[in-house]
Amino acid sequence: MLAVKGLTKWYEGSSKAAVDKLFFQAKKGEIVGVLGTNGAGKTTTLSVIAGLLPPTQGDVTVSGYSVSRDPLLVKKRIGYMPENPHLYERLTGWEFLRLIIDLRGVDREKGEKFMSELGTYIELYDRLDDFVSTYSKGMIQKLAFMAAVGHRPKVLLLDEPFSGIDPVASRKMREWVRGYSKKGHTVLLSTHIIDLAQRMCDRVVIIHEGKKVEHGTIPEIVGRAEVEHLEDAFIHVIGRKRSENGVPTTC
Repeated sequence: MLAVKGLTKWYEGSSKAAVDKLFFQAKKGEIVGVLGTNGAGKTTTLSVIAGLLPPTQGDVTVSGYSVSRDPLLVKKRIGYMPENPHLYERLTGWEFLRLIIDLRGVDREKGEKFMSELGTYIELYDRLDDFVSTYSKGMIQKLAFMAAVGHRPKVLLLDEPFSGIDPVASRKMREWVRGYSKKGHTVLLSTHIIDLAQRMCDRVVIIHEGKKVEHGTIPEIVGRAEVEHLEDAFIHVIGRKRSENGVPTTC
């Protein structure tokens, strides 16, 4: 469903690649976690997949379509929730969602019905008539989530999606995402919260300084590190790579 093929991304003026020859796949019905420390390249990776940044080298395909050669066909098949959504503050929640429904070519009646049900479930429906400028961070996250999934994309990209959301709504959103994947959709979840990845993901890709340093199911990764929890395995892997690079570490 989703294939990252030797993806490399350089930013102008940088002395090293933000993403360096990255390979991994996410299959139909999977939730794949992209884990890494701050600055590891997680957001850059998702931004390239979403078509917001051009790859310097390599490619990404979604349902066989290339993000470089077929960007519009890729964008029709993905939904993207960025870590820090920037929404139209002078629109109400409903006005913003109706705009997204129309831009995505979703039937207005069906789209509004879906948004009403989802908004009720994640506890935002009662505030959809308010201006986005009055929303808290958590409410903005919820609205961005609704916009990302409103056209029921084949591939859903989530970058730190539960930041600032209260525990009750966060659990409901996690349950919704898990149910969505079980219906045959692919989810790519970027996070630095290891416990979240352990609870939600079928497989995990760990990246460090833009490079893939570990991947597999959680039992596989934990087993190779000879520890009991994914957090311990993550610290072990990152510590090993820092030691190889000559960086002092207590990991």
